[in-house]
Amino acid sequence: MARPDVFRLLQTIDSTKIPKLEYAQTHLKRPALAGILIDLEAEPSHRVLCEERAVRQVLGLKVGVLMENAGWAKTHKKGWLTPFSRNFKKAEIYKKTRVSATKHGDPQRMLE
Repeated sequence: MARPDVFRLLQTIDSTKIPKLEYAQTHLKRPALAGILIDLEAEPSHRVLCEERAVRQVLGLKVGVLMENAGWAKTHKKGWLTPFSRNFKKAEIYKKTRVSATKHGDPQRMLE
């Protein structure tokens, strides 16, 4: 069954959030998801949705897709999110692997 409220939530997390995700990963030394959690949980309707396990999983998936498209790879390690969220405990840690083609406008760079 389709959930329009979850769909709207997922629409708010798009490629414009990549700088926040990268900032959390590189400067805060926290999982990328930490970069958007404060904004995400500031909205009461989103905060309620994040209490559901399936919603948390799909948010993690969406962040993973964005990070991988931006040239990051999973490390298969988890980092704590506790100070940033009351619903999320841990999330994936990423490492930079290549230059993002979208950032530099050259799709051939993705093949390097």
